[in-house]
Amino acid sequence: MSVPIEEYCDDYRANGFVLIRDFVAEDEVARLWSSCCTAPVHRCHVGDKQVTWGEATLSAGHPGHDYFRQGHVRDLVEGLAPVEVAPEIHCWISLYQEREYIGPHRDRSGVLQMLVCLQSPRNPSSGGHLVLADSPIFLRSGDAVIFAATHVEHRTTPLRRTATDPAPVRAVLVGRCYAKSPIWSSHRPG
Repeated sequence: MSVPIEEYCDDYRANGFVLIRDFVAEDEVARLWSSCCTAPVHRCHVGDKQVTWGEATLSAGHPGHDYFRQGHVRDLVEGLAPVEVAPEIHCWISLYQEREYIGPHRDRSGVLQMLVCLQSPRNPSSGGHLVLADSPIFLRSGDAVIFAATHVEHRTTPLRRTATDPAPVRAVLVGRCYAKSPIWSSHRPG
């Protein structure tokens, strides 16, 4: 798969992020989602300890982790990154259910972060929007976002039950890339 990197560079440089609709094919989303469903999940929070969501770390060899090593994905990330990217990535899946969200924050590490939506609410009225630099984005299954997570404030809106979506779920596969440097081995994420 060839990715038209040049088409995304202007948006990325202007906004600190780029949204790519339907980046991942439906069958690949289903395969990734299926592989992530069995990962052990722990509860996370940012800021307000009353608000949590599920998260599972994915190691090398897991299909979710290895997705970010595919050539077209790696080419895109390396084409957008302002520095040379290390081959290692930190990967996880974030799972949100009704009333769950992540508050506004900037990450403490990484050069670029890529999110791939694996599951989304049935319609935007159920919430679960990703908000990047005050721009709400309703991600659908297969959509991808790449952003400078240490520079761009980001959050999600709470998921809420609606008549058409009585049990909303949002799941995103996340890959965080780091700058290639001689100190990488001593600063590898857990």
